[in-house]
Amino acid sequence: MRDNSKFWPVRVSNGFWRSVLLHLPAIFYMALIFYVSSLRSVSPPSIGLAIEDKFYHFGEYALLSLFLYVALLSYRHESIQSRIHIIAVVIACIFAGTDELHQYFVPGRESTIGDLIADWLGAISAQAAIWYYLRLRR
Repeated sequence: MRDNSKFWPVRVSNGFWRSVLLHLPAIFYMALIFYVSSLRSVSPPSIGLAIEDKFYHFGEYALLSLFLYVALLSYRHESIQSRIHIIAVVIACIFAGTDELHQYFVPGRESTIGDLIADWLGAISAQAAIWYYLRLRR
């Protein structure tokens, strides 16, 4: 019986499909954010607070940051693994900036620094929580 584990396409495809599966949530979620940002008006459910949209932005980018963390787990290179939290935050923050820029050009939508700050704080907070959780587990 032949040992297929030494045949390079098997090793490449297993790692490839694992990587694809880990990236899909982040990719789909980023596409969803972009789609919702292109709608003329979005009215999420009201929670009765004056700054409730900031809570939505915070949660939206905290979740994106979590998905990016999961996607980055597929990279085995030490330089990525040692900086995985920072890389996830940087990607989420850059995407938040491009999303706010995109909203600036959509009629009926507004782009504010407050939204961008809420996005950034959500991304940073999620990575801080993950880092703290992992540190407690050790």
